[in-house]
Amino acid sequence: MVEPTFRVVREIREADMETIFPQFPRASQRKTFYAQVGRTIATWQRVEANLYEVYRALTMARRPGAEACAFYALGTFRAQLNITDAAARFVFYGEKNKALREEWANLRNTAQTKADRRNEIAHGVVWLQQEESRRSRKIYIGPIATDPRPHLKEKKQPNHDPEPITLVRVKEYEKDFGRLATRLAKFAQRIVQLPAPP
Repeated sequence: MVEPTFRVVREIREADMETIFPQFPRASQRKTFYAQVGRTIATWQRVEANLYEVYRALTMARRPGAEACAFYALGTFRAQLNITDAAARFVFYGEKNKALREEWANLRNTAQTKADRRNEIAHGVVWLQQEESRRSRKIYIGPIATDPRPHLKEKKQPNHDPEPITLVRVKEYEKDFGRLATRLAKFAQRIVQLPAPP
């Protein structure tokens, strides 16, 4: 009996990728995509930092270091947003603060929506498609294949896949996150200027 022989390919050199897989996303396309994902996540960090500035302005703690420790110990953006929202509801209570309360509600809702987008990027999977003819769809972020939850959220057909997060969408998310970070920073500055409570 003759033993079968197997040739194991341990590593495909980058230079060979285009020859072996001509339809695979190019190295430059992958590099551009990953760099954009990094920039987008870094921009989200500004959102988180500026949310703390809103919280700090609302609470006016005597020991800001302790306040920061408590805020960041919450661990999730959603929890940090909830504690900031509770403080905002207290500070903006009453008819004279109605405009600030409404502006905060809009900011809070926007932050919740953008947090969902950030989570799609951070917790999704990068998919590389060699058979895809559309360049923008050769590399994208999508849900984990073994996680059925995204399909349960869709109200469309059962086999409908959620829209992939392409390079164009990741760039748009970065812009959205940057605008939100700026809005939070400006809002925090306006709170600081409010008169101190009696």
